[in-house]
Amino acid sequence: MKIVSLSLCYPSPDAPNAGFFVRERLSAMNMLADVRVISPQPVRWFSRRPREVVAHPGPPETWHIPMPYVRGLSLPFNAKLYARAVALTIERLVAQGGVDILDAHFCWPDGGAVALLAKRFNLPYAITLRGLLGKYSHNPLTKRQVVASLRGATAVVAVSSQLAEEAREAGVHPDRIHVIPNGVDTNIFTPMDRDAARSAVGCDGRDTVLVTVGHLCERKGVHRVLDILPSMIDRHPRLRYVVIGADAAEGRFEHRLRRLASKLGLADRVDFLGHLQAHDVAKWLNAADLFVLPTSNEGCCNAICEALAVGLPVVATDVGGNRELVTQGSGQLVPFGDGELLEAAVSCCLNEPFDRERIARDGCRRSWKETAARAIQVLTEAAEEFTPNRNVEQTGPAAVFADNATPAQPTTNW
Repeated sequence: MKIVSLSLCYPSPDAPNAGFFVRERLSAMNMLADVRVISPQPVRWFSRRPREVVAHPGPPETWHIPMPYVRGLSLPFNAKLYARAVALTIERLVAQGGVDILDAHFCWPDGGAVALLAKRFNLPYAITLRGLLGKYSHNPLTKRQVVASLRGATAVVAVSSQLAEEAREAGVHPDRIHVIPNGVDTNIFTPMDRDAARSAVGCDGRDTVLVTVGHLCERKGVHRVLDILPSMIDRHPRLRYVVIGADAAEGRFEHRLRRLASKLGLADRVDFLGHLQAHDVAKWLNAADLFVLPTSNEGCCNAICEALAVGLPVVATDVGGNRELVTQGSGQLVPFGDGELLEAAVSCCLNEPFDRERIARDGCRRSWKETAARAIQVLTEAAEEFTPNRNVEQTGPAAVFADNATPAQPTTNW
């Protein structure tokens, strides 16, 4: 099985922490099939930054290819810009030994680009939905392209049942929709002795610890937790809030969060730890009393999965696939944007004697290996079902895409 996976959100030299959940699935898939990864890197059209392809041997073998765009203006054209940037690389991979299926990891612009590429090279394609379908399927600038690419896909993978329902509402045939939630590294995110965990992270055993893990951006909602802390400290005098994560592509949000913490008099109560390695994240999750994530949207939230995997109860917003993860006995869900209910849920859960062993046992114990095996099955069946259009002349990308970027030079033959 020869798979070419495309994702704008993927670890790169410029963004080493981006898209780790995509990388985890593809790395596990690469153990079961031949996977190549193409990850375009947005470069402003008039930027002086060199437009060079960066190739990594992997595994899986990966190419980071510059994708010129115009910030704020090129949104409806980003799928074509994306396809144009990677078309020559796809052509070379096809020529080297064939490609069985193209595999896009977000609905936009990845999905739109892969639909164009699949048509050009007469290939089947799959699209994974990870939480942004509502944003782009309702935007008049992208709606038509997103819906068309989904309806034309041989397979649509949704990381939650909620996203699968959105795909059905967009007109995707139910037989083509497959729910494959994200996995967890079960060798790392596993319960450990709580006192040992607190000692390992240097946390006082008397402290009440809240923890949030995620990119620092507005949609993750760390500022909403900061807003409720002053009144909660009266009831929990040793309350401490630990924030794990770094700024995301949306901008420098950590600076705003630190200013808010200082304004609220919380500078000595909040610890911004930045990006941590998975083993250290697991220690903090084991050491904490409660995981809190008042996010505005999610597909299948990896941070919640990892918290539950170690037995940590969760308070999160009732958005996306969160209700499929946080169930009775493992925490509470609250409506998005309701600070009073968020505070009430956090206070309630801090006072509730959760059975952490049961949470870990019944929570997310699905490994990335299991997730990858299911994904390979879906992609294999999609490739087998595909009937090539014999009237399509595969003469390369030039007839459709004018590729101005420096093309990648794949070096490994299939």
